[in-house]
Amino acid sequence: VLVQSSSGWWGNGGEGQYTLEILLVNQSEVPGLNQDDAYSGGDAGDEFSNATPLVNATTGFSLWPGYVDSGSDEYDYYQVYVPLDHGITAELSPGYGQSNWLALSLYDGANGLVDSDYYSNPQSVSSNGTGANLGGSNVVIEVLAYNGGDQYNLSLWIFSLDADGDGFYDDDEYAC
Repeated sequence: VLVQSSSGWWGNGGEGQYTLEILLVNQSEVPGLNQDDAYSGGDAGDEFSNATPLVNATTGFSLWPGYVDSGSDEYDYYQVYVPLDHGITAELSPGYGQSNWLALSLYDGANGLVDSDYYSNPQSVSSNGTGANLGGSNVVIEVLAYNGGDQYNLSLWIFSLDADGDGFYDDDEYAC
């Protein structure tokens, strides 16, 4: 550390007393520097082309933690396989960070928007009621930090479209 005295129109240089305080921060407690998005060991992909695959997401419920920050890590993208004759619902629950304004979107395998939620808390998106048949394909889930940063939990439900197993989708049965 170099401390220099100089003179100029604002005053005279010279000797004087000063106090120098150096504060060290434990970086292991800073979420943005120690990400483990969806237990991947690092940051989730920042765009469609490098979405982090959630290979252990299976039929039923699963929970995936993460972190986003509008200043340094605006997007987290996840790729999930939805089995044939199944649908998917995702819910995003913000943690206790600088912002509760996170957004959640669901895209089909061609990166077409299926559903999005920007204003609810928690946010929820689903293939239900959208007319999109996502079964037998990879979908992409986008988590966006619109303003600020926050830790979050991404909950996934992959469900059968034929709950009673009779060969007819539930939506068709209910419409009759």
